[in-house]
Amino acid sequence: MVMKRIYFFGILFMLSGLLKAQCPFTATITPSSISLCPFRSDTLFTETADSYQWFRNGAPVNNNNLPYLVVSNPADNNASILVVQTIDGCSESSSPVTVTGISLPKMTINIDGATSGTACLGDTVNLSINSGQTENITWFRNGNPIAGQTGTSINIVQAGNYSATGAIAACPANTQFSTGVILSFTNAPVPQIFEDEGAGTCLLYTSRRG
Repeated sequence: MVMKRIYFFGILFMLSGLLKAQCPFTATITPSSISLCPFRSDTLFTETADSYQWFRNGAPVNNNNLPYLVVSNPADNNASILVVQTIDGCSESSSPVTVTGISLPKMTINIDGATSGTACLGDTVNLSINSGQTENITWFRNGNPIAGQTGTSINIVQAGNYSATGAIAACPANTQFSTGVILSFTNAPVPQIFEDEGAGTCLLYTSRRG
């Protein structure tokens, strides 16, 4: 009984090996992994064969007997792609390739040196992009580009509506827009001391310059 079981499993092992290597070639897809920026496309390639059938998430891609397939984001985001090649009547399937879509973070600006968008005259307010955009940066004041300001931060001494555009390093062509940051500068309160004649004491109060 034991010998019969060993013989049976041995045959299954041999058959599984034959099924895995049924064709004298290996079907592959190049590149083996692919990441796409939003609204971008790229091409998957396979080797020369007599015919091709591409599959997307297990479903055949219609009218595509070509050695390549164009994929895009968002249409193919997270899709599993494979190809079946046929040579001399023998068909072989490739390993699947997953199309990964890159997500863009919302572009935000951090304010340092101003409370609720207000700073004192003579102070410097620092604005910095804190959401990962490092490429193709332009800063704006009241809708107009600020010359020479292409870094991830900027020092501000003037009131205005500030914003920026930029892109993450993985998708430099996907420019994003931040929301506006409104800054104002006001006179600082100046402490003054005066004598209350009725009470015979000195009181401290503040008033604004000007």
